[in-house]
Amino acid sequence: MKKHPLIFFLLFFIVCAYTGSARAQGNIHLGKLEVHPGLDLGYTYSDNINQESTAAKASDQHPKESIIEVTPGVELRFPTSNHMFRLGYNLSVFDFLERGETDYKSSAMGSLEFNFPVGLILRLNDNYAQRVFPTLQLQDQSGIVKYWENDGFGEIGYTLTQRWSVSGRYKNQMLRFQDIALYNRDVNSGGVALFMRMMTRLSLFGEAWYGKVGYKESASNGQDATYIQGFLGLGGRVSPKTNFTFKVGGEHRTYQDFNNFPDTNQPIVSLELEEKPTTHFSFSLNGSRSVNETVYENNSYYISTGGGANLTYTMLRMLAIGADISYFLLQYDKANNTGDKRSDKILQVSPSVKVDITRWLRAQAGYTLSNRSSNVDYYHYKENRIAASLNAVL
Repeated sequence: MKKHPLIFFLLFFIVCAYTGSARAQGNIHLGKLEVHPGLDLGYTYSDNINQESTAAKASDQHPKESIIEVTPGVELRFPTSNHMFRLGYNLSVFDFLERGETDYKSSAMGSLEFNFPVGLILRLNDNYAQRVFPTLQLQDQSGIVKYWENDGFGEIGYTLTQRWSVSGRYKNQMLRFQDIALYNRDVNSGGVALFMRMMTRLSLFGEAWYGKVGYKESASNGQDATYIQGFLGLGGRVSPKTNFTFKVGGEHRTYQDFNNFPDTNQPIVSLELEEKPTTHFSFSLNGSRSVNETVYENNSYYISTGGGANLTYTMLRMLAIGADISYFLLQYDKANNTGDKRSDKILQVSPSVKVDITRWLRAQAGYTLSNRSSNVDYYHYKENRIAASLNAVL
């Protein structure tokens, strides 16, 4: 028997009607424990849900798709004077109306943060997600892709003096794909960072990382590799209205199959800037040059260069009008079987509007134009997507 998302939505608001005291406080309290239940109800329409080329789209039985998504979830927070503990879980149900199919995804997170008076900081985070659509983890693919991702992070930091601090870090990433197992991999890395405070809220820093990439399929484990990364950066708040972080560095990578995949040396750059010139208007900019994993046509990596911008204007304290734009150039190292090195240009434009109906209820709607122009016809696509949602969090 098929379960309709609207039933969950109505039940949620029935519960909300009987939790007036919880809404007044912003959440539910069990002693010091804060309980934040939430529910999202969303609708998406796409004229090219699989992000296919014109030729492939013509032979697809369901190139267009309407999707209803319902996501109930809960987050638990236990704050103390110096520490914070958080746990969260979400379950999403997708109804693909054109195909008559239902799918699911879930996500969970946990974090611990300890701040000791002696200047010692300990942070532990883990995020697990079962996803249905591609992200930048699979930027060189398209369409409906189901995969599992787990990201773990740990950090121990210590304040040496008023100007100097140091931290040790560890990162782990696990990726598993349902239908393209060649991409299955684990990435483990450890690093150190040194910070020098130049002004009250501005710091100069350096980072060094050592990592390993391990693929799980025998057909792609020749791309197992070790890498060393180094960065210098500057970041912080340069004015009450401006925050930025700039990093520049490089990576040296050595592959297990060094005959087919020679060592590589690549520069890496990133910039993030946030500015709020007035109480109603804000914008952010970002740009990067990064090295990304791939197994496309015997390539071991591609270079992604580009950036984006966000503009947001808020009026009447409840209405926010925004626009996002991004452009990335993807360049592959090796020629494919036609003798060409694949090169993609990805453009996304997304205007949106958000309305805060109450402190705990928000409605939003938006349009996204996605266009990938590639010198390999199979990877060229254009998609128009319209989405609307109602988000409730106590």
